[in-house]
Amino acid sequence: AADSEYTYEFTAPETATYVLVPLENTDSYWYIWDEDGSNIDSSWVEEDHGLSFACEAGKTYRLTVENWYDEEAYYRVQLVKAADLEWVTISSQDSSSYAGQRIYLGFEYGPANADPSQIIWSVGDENLAEIDYINNQYGDLCLLLKKTGTVTVTAALSDGTVLASFDVNIEAPEGDLTVGTPVNVSLKKRDSAAYSFTAPADGNYVFWSGDETEIDNNYYGYLEVWDSESRL
Repeated sequence: AADSEYTYEFTAPETATYVLVPLENTDSYWYIWDEDGSNIDSSWVEEDHGLSFACEAGKTYRLTVENWYDEEAYYRVQLVKAADLEWVTISSQDSSSYAGQRIYLGFEYGPANADPSQIIWSVGDENLAEIDYINNQYGDLCLLLKKTGTVTVTAALSDGTVLASFDVNIEAPEGDLTVGTPVNVSLKKRDSAAYSFTAPADGNYVFWSGDETEIDNNYYGYLEVWDSESRL
């Protein structure tokens, strides 16, 4: 029913990782609680991804599903012990990659009842890039790009078996920005550009578009400013 939630209990028969696997009418949001009422995890359970969580033998866990949007909803799921990972695919969510920025890589894995935390991620050269964070449930990985070059991102198992790899070509910024000097930027749809800027003195600096309206998340584009370590 609309604006409702349902809770189920599960007592783990053994210490292991279990996965709530979607079977039919997916795209539901679930919460996992331990017997003390502490939230362990929460995520969408979707077509190709279940919600995995580690359990201790004999402990009881609560699984809550929400429906706050549909007048009526029906979900069919199954709780199973996590299977071994068999495959991973990696893709880029960004059209371009420049030194000094963060990009996102998407990944999928299978089977659907596998535990994505089994994936061991690495980069071939941490002088070029490093992994900022990984979101297993939503299937994305954030990569901080440091220097120009080509770096390989690898997904492997603990025994060293490589499941997938993906090369990221890190380009240099188009040029330098100078205070008071205009720069013309021409981009194709869903493209981006990067420029470097060295502050001549301490202070606040402002970026403006050609019609003297401040660049923001509007018609003219979205501006992100980064230092060498983090987003500003």
